[in-house]
Amino acid sequence: MSTNDDVASINEDLSVELHNPGEASVTFRSGDQEVLTVTFNTRHFNQEEHFIEADSNGQLPQSEGVEQWVSSNERHITVHEDETYTSNQLGTATLFGLNEMSDIVEIHHTHVVDIAEPGSTILADQEEVINYIGGWSTGESSGGHLSRHAREVNASAEFTFTGTGFRWFGIPDEAHGSANLYLNGELFDTIEQGDATDDLIYEISNLEEGQHTVTIEVGQLDENERIHIDQVDILD
Repeated sequence: MSTNDDVASINEDLSVELHNPGEASVTFRSGDQEVLTVTFNTRHFNQEEHFIEADSNGQLPQSEGVEQWVSSNERHITVHEDETYTSNQLGTATLFGLNEMSDIVEIHHTHVVDIAEPGSTILADQEEVINYIGGWSTGESSGGHLSRHAREVNASAEFTFTGTGFRWFGIPDEAHGSANLYLNGELFDTIEQGDATDDLIYEISNLEEGQHTVTIEVGQLDENERIHIDQVDILD
């Protein structure tokens, strides 16, 4: 049982789900006997998501109330005493902003990636540039590299680039499904890959020049349908 279900509740599998800021005590029982009581004091934190290039240096955020930053994983991002950082290996680290009482007041989820430059081509097998999540399989490409395709709903492929747009190419095939395309974290379009008449699946141009992050998420699929990526060309 919970003293405040609006803050914390117990699921049927005995896991605890946190909902809103506040305080709640959750008690686990075996019959009439109390086994364990855990008190949760939950707060809302400002959370942001960032993408930075590997082997780079930069200034940490100058946020009100933050006296110190710490990294959850120094292998990916190292925090220095002069309020700068160094990005190391590809991957993700969470940067926590602490106040003078060492309480967390701000959270930045930071991804260390290789950022594609204007005019460059990202091949599907460049996993240092494209981050694949979920069930993606490999296949042959006419370009001599390995392509990628997915039959798993919600599997995703994410890349970051600097430029004004991109062209997504795949291998023409009747067995294609739908994909949701997110631009900078917001749903931008839903694509029916089977509607493509050649290997150009989708194109975005005339974006504001700068850094953009694209996520291709597998949508609804019928039997034997799949989403396919062969390469991505970055526009100047």
